[in-house]
Amino acid sequence: MFAGILGWAVGLVPVSESLPSAQGTGNSYSWLVGINSSVTAWSTLVLNVADLSRMCMTQRDQMVGQSVGMPLPFTLAGWIGILAAGATQIAYGTAAWQIPQYFSVWPAPAAVIGSIVLAADILVVNTAANLLSPMNDFRNMAPERWVEGAP
Repeated sequence: MFAGILGWAVGLVPVSESLPSAQGTGNSYSWLVGINSSVTAWSTLVLNVADLSRMCMTQRDQMVGQSVGMPLPFTLAGWIGILAAGATQIAYGTAAWQIPQYFSVWPAPAAVIGSIVLAADILVVNTAANLLSPMNDFRNMAPERWVEGAP
C-alpha cells in the first residue's frame, strides 16, 4: 500500500513540488498533531516491548528488531504521508493527511481495493498486537508443555 500511495502521489505532482507544498499545509496546531501521531504509534509498541522481546532467541535479535524494525517503517510512512499531503495540496487544493481521504479521489476499483487492504491491515496488526500478552499468560500457566527456547 505504501508503494501504491507513493506512486500515486508522485504521479500527481513531482517530489520537488510536493515537499515544499506540504510545509504550508498546516496551521498553528500542526506540530501538536504531528507529535500526537508519533507518540500514539510508538506508545503501543513501547507497551508491547516486553511481550515482543520475549520471543527473541538472543539479545542481539531484540536489538536489531527494535533498531531496524520500528524506526524504518515509521520514517518511511512519515515521508510518504508528507509527499502525499503535498501532492494533494497542489492537485486538489487541500492536503489529505489520512489514507481514507485518498479514496474519494481515486478511481472506484482502486478505492475499493485500498479500503479492503487498509481494513485488513488494521485488523491484522491490532489482532496480532493484542494476542501477544494473553498468549504469554496462557503459556506461563503450563510452562512444562512448551519446548524450552522455542517461541
